[in-house]
Amino acid sequence: MRRGLVFLFLITILNGTQVPAMPLYAVKVFRGQTEYADKYAGKLVDWASIRQCLTLGSEQYSDLTAALSLSARAAYLRAPTLQNREDLIRRILSDTRLWGKDFPAVLATLPAFNGAGENVITVLPDRIVGERKFKSLDEAGREAENVSKYLNLGQNKFRPEFEPLFERNFRERAITLKPEAFNFLDDDTKRVGVLRRGSQFLAPGLTIATVRKILGEPEKITREVLDNGERRPIILKIHHYAGGAIAFAVSNWTTRPGDIDRAFLNVPAVTAAIFQETR
Repeated sequence: MRRGLVFLFLITILNGTQVPAMPLYAVKVFRGQTEYADKYAGKLVDWASIRQCLTLGSEQYSDLTAALSLSARAAYLRAPTLQNREDLIRRILSDTRLWGKDFPAVLATLPAFNGAGENVITVLPDRIVGERKFKSLDEAGREAENVSKYLNLGQNKFRPEFEPLFERNFRERAITLKPEAFNFLDDDTKRVGVLRRGSQFLAPGLTIATVRKILGEPEKITREVLDNGERRPIILKIHHYAGGAIAFAVSNWTTRPGDIDRAFLNVPAVTAAIFQETR
């Protein structure tokens, strides 16, 4: 192929991790002169800031334009530290454009879910659902008692980096929630969580367009299928932020395309970012 021809390919190795398909960014290498062309922001970045993250097997490049899938803009440009990730978690959780007036109650349950061993909770408009699936309602009921035990141990204090943001933006006091076992109809599994009719855990009318406007492009997008075998499966398109600690999902079941159906919180990561101590 003649010099100057454009080659497109997906880089699948980033520090040994497979990179998901994301918005494309271009890297042009020409006789040792390299530009990183961010076609969205118009930035130019030195090759060294990218090459340290990539393994291509050879450093002998001539004319080459590679389409790099973005596994988080931060991964290439900001190389986020744990501190940066926690700062982003705190910023997202304190933004009232994303969360409903009763969201403080969700945060109040995190140390209890963390203490009971839940890794992820699903936040629906009026429900909080643990990720773990149990064989029976009795087994789930015992776990609900375990979560309640941790919930009753005492008030966990917010970290000083988060408390001012939280107090300034959320005026509502956390309502008291009681964990219980129930049959999660989305996939007909036995779970532990909280159901409180009339609550607003998510911002009313929140759309993925609003999420992107506030937070920018997601670091990655995944899909999850929930199927109980009796009705049309629920297909979730999940947009991940803050290193996967927080995610927002749209569903094929929503009446308005683009509406946020639910959010996901990584319990250990979020708890560590906003609370002084966990139990």
